[in-house]
Amino acid sequence: MTLFICVFLLPILAVNFFSFLEKKEKSKINYFMEYLFFFSTINFTILFALAMFFGEKYSTISNAMFNNIFIVKYSGFSLFMCLIIPLILFYIKSVIKINFSVENLKKDNVASEKNNNKK
Repeated sequence: MTLFICVFLLPILAVNFFSFLEKKEKSKINYFMEYLFFFSTINFTILFALAMFFGEKYSTISNAMFNNIFIVKYSGFSLFMCLIIPLILFYIKSVIKINFSVENLKKDNVASEKNNNKK
Protein backbone atom coordinates (compact mmCIF):
# COMPACT_ATOMS: atom_id res chain seq x y z
CA MET A 1 0.00 0.00 0.00
CA THR A 2 2.81 2.41 0.80
CA LEU A 3 4.38 1.64 -2.58
CA PHE A 4 1.12 2.65 -4.27
CA ILE A 5 0.78 5.86 -2.26
CA CYS A 6 4.39 6.99 -2.69
CA VAL A 7 4.84 6.11 -6.34
CA PHE A 8 1.45 6.51 -8.01
CA LEU A 9 -0.66 8.98 -6.01
CA LEU A 10 1.76 11.87 -5.52
CA PRO A 11 2.14 12.56 -9.28
CA ILE A 12 -1.65 13.05 -9.34
CA LEU A 13 -1.08 15.91 -6.92
CA ALA A 14 1.44 17.40 -9.36
CA VAL A 15 -1.03 17.14 -12.26
CA ASN A 16 -3.75 18.85 -10.22
CA PHE A 17 -1.37 21.59 -9.09
CA PHE A 18 -0.19 22.17 -12.68
CA SER A 19 -3.82 22.33 -13.89
CA PHE A 20 -4.57 24.84 -11.14
CA LEU A 21 -1.68 27.01 -12.34
CA GLU A 22 -2.69 26.85 -16.02
CA LYS A 23 -6.42 27.48 -15.43
CA LYS A 24 -7.61 26.07 -18.73
CA GLU A 25 -9.73 23.13 -19.81
CA LYS A 26 -7.94 19.98 -20.97
CA SER A 27 -8.99 16.67 -22.39
CA LYS A 28 -8.53 13.39 -20.54
CA ILE A 29 -5.64 12.40 -22.78
CA ASN A 30 -3.78 15.60 -21.84
CA TYR A 31 -4.26 14.80 -18.17
CA PHE A 32 -2.98 11.29 -18.78
CA MET A 33 0.08 12.53 -20.70
CA GLU A 34 0.85 15.03 -17.94
CA TYR A 35 0.48 12.25 -15.37
CA LEU A 36 2.97 10.07 -17.26
CA PHE A 37 5.40 12.98 -17.50
CA PHE A 38 5.17 13.84 -13.79
CA PHE A 39 5.20 10.16 -12.79
CA SER A 40 8.43 9.45 -14.64
CA THR A 41 10.12 12.76 -13.82
CA ILE A 42 9.32 12.76 -10.11
CA ASN A 43 10.15 9.11 -9.49
CA PHE A 44 13.39 9.23 -11.49
CA THR A 45 14.47 12.41 -9.71
CA ILE A 46 13.63 10.98 -6.28
CA LEU A 47 15.49 7.72 -6.84
CA PHE A 48 18.47 9.60 -8.28
CA ALA A 49 18.59 12.00 -5.31
CA LEU A 50 18.26 9.20 -2.77
CA ALA A 51 21.04 7.25 -4.45
CA MET A 52 23.37 10.25 -4.70
CA PHE A 53 22.81 12.01 -1.40
CA PHE A 54 21.65 9.32 1.01
CA GLY A 55 23.54 6.33 -0.34
CA GLU A 56 20.44 4.21 -0.94
CA LYS A 57 21.35 1.24 -3.14
CA TYR A 58 18.07 0.73 -4.97
CA SER A 59 17.97 0.55 -8.74
CA THR A 60 14.35 -0.59 -9.12
CA ILE A 61 11.21 0.11 -7.17
CA SER A 62 10.08 -2.90 -5.18
CA ASN A 63 7.85 -3.46 -2.19
CA ALA A 64 10.81 -4.65 -0.08
CA MET A 65 12.58 -1.28 -0.20
CA PHE A 66 9.67 0.62 1.35
CA ASN A 67 10.57 0.47 5.03
CA ASN A 68 9.53 3.27 7.40
CA ILE A 69 12.67 5.40 7.01
CA PHE A 70 12.62 5.11 3.23
CA ILE A 71 8.90 5.99 3.11
CA VAL A 72 9.52 9.22 5.02
CA LYS A 73 12.44 10.21 2.76
CA TYR A 74 10.62 9.25 -0.43
CA SER A 75 7.35 10.95 0.53
CA GLY A 76 9.09 14.13 1.66
CA PHE A 77 11.14 14.45 -1.52
CA SER A 78 8.19 13.46 -3.68
CA LEU A 79 5.90 16.05 -2.09
CA PHE A 80 8.58 18.69 -2.60
CA MET A 81 9.03 17.66 -6.25
CA CYS A 82 5.23 17.60 -6.79
CA LEU A 83 5.21 21.31 -6.02
CA ILE A 84 8.51 22.38 -7.60
CA ILE A 85 8.35 20.61 -10.99
CA PRO A 86 4.91 22.03 -11.96
CA LEU A 87 6.08 25.53 -10.97
CA ILE A 88 9.20 25.21 -13.12
CA LEU A 89 7.22 23.77 -16.03
CA PHE A 90 4.59 26.52 -15.78
CA TYR A 91 7.29 29.20 -15.73
CA ILE A 92 9.02 27.69 -18.77
CA LYS A 93 5.71 27.44 -20.66
CA SER A 94 4.83 31.04 -19.84
CA VAL A 95 8.23 32.42 -20.88
CA ILE A 96 8.78 30.31 -23.99
CA LYS A 97 5.84 30.30 -26.37
CA ILE A 98 6.24 28.33 -29.57
CA ASN A 99 3.67 28.50 -32.32
CA PHE A 100 3.83 26.15 -35.25
CA SER A 101 2.17 27.03 -38.52
CA VAL A 102 1.76 24.58 -41.32
CA GLU A 103 1.07 25.87 -44.79
CA ASN A 104 -0.17 23.90 -47.73
CA LEU A 105 2.03 24.60 -50.71
CA LYS A 106 1.05 23.63 -54.21
CA LYS A 107 3.48 21.64 -56.30
CA ASP A 108 4.01 24.62 -58.62
CA ASN A 109 5.04 26.85 -55.72
CA VAL A 110 7.46 24.23 -54.41
CA ALA A 111 9.04 23.78 -57.83
CA SER A 112 9.43 27.54 -58.33
CA GLU A 113 10.99 27.91 -54.87
CA LYS A 114 13.50 25.17 -55.67
CA ASN A 115 14.42 26.94 -58.89
CA ASN A 116 14.85 30.25 -57.05
CA ASN A 117 17.12 28.61 -54.47
CA LYS A 118 19.35 27.12 -57.19
CA LYS A 119 20.04 30.53 -58.74
